[in-house]
Amino acid sequence: MPNSPIQIVLNTDNFIENWDRTGGGRKKDFYADHDAEFVQHKHKISSQLSEIKDRQLENEFSKISYAKLILKPSGLAKSHRPTKALFKRNLAPIVGAGDLGELFVELTPQRIDAVSERIQEAEETTRWKDDAAGKPKPNPSSTRSELGAIEDIKPLITSDKRKFSVTEGLKWLSDPRTGGAYIIELFETPPLRQDWDTLPKEKYRLFKSFSDGLHNFGTGFVPRQHKLDR
Repeated sequence: MPNSPIQIVLNTDNFIENWDRTGGGRKKDFYADHDAEFVQHKHKISSQLSEIKDRQLENEFSKISYAKLILKPSGLAKSHRPTKALFKRNLAPIVGAGDLGELFVELTPQRIDAVSERIQEAEETTRWKDDAAGKPKPNPSSTRSELGAIEDIKPLITSDKRKFSVTEGLKWLSDPRTGGAYIIELFETPPLRQDWDTLPKEKYRLFKSFSDGLHNFGTGFVPRQHKLDR
């Protein structure tokens, strides 16, 4: 049905693998010879991460949260994406993607601290290196280059998860052609309950609060696992 209000949180494992491939382009300094602007940008991204951490610490369900990493239009090239120095898979993994230039990253307070430490390591003065012709070219570290490619990092909020109103949702459910259901795609499928004792503490709290929330809907709500075709 056109314009159907299907609620989606992206889970794009195959797509994410493509984002992690190593590109062959030169590291770009997005603030070459504009060091004062870079210092301001560095402070802005650090402040945004700090605000996300504050929200996490106040969350009663789990300290894990998801943020939207927005890239500059000039930073969309594969070689510029901030996944080699800042948001590495083993540090703060990218778990999905939204619109063009939007990545979803999984964060905890500890991961934010680790990323913030790396951000502080980014040099605040443009580095130069002569090319083969003897002409000086910007030669940034990976951290400065990746930080410069980021426009903003913001918490993932309700409007990012659901693009339709309550009225539109009720209308959708009342249409017999919809089967009276929504398809909701998660960043990560919870494991079987008998395996939950192997989970880290915050991941356990995240999955438990999700499961408890489903049960709180009552007997009129029936969750079913659905595998999307890709």
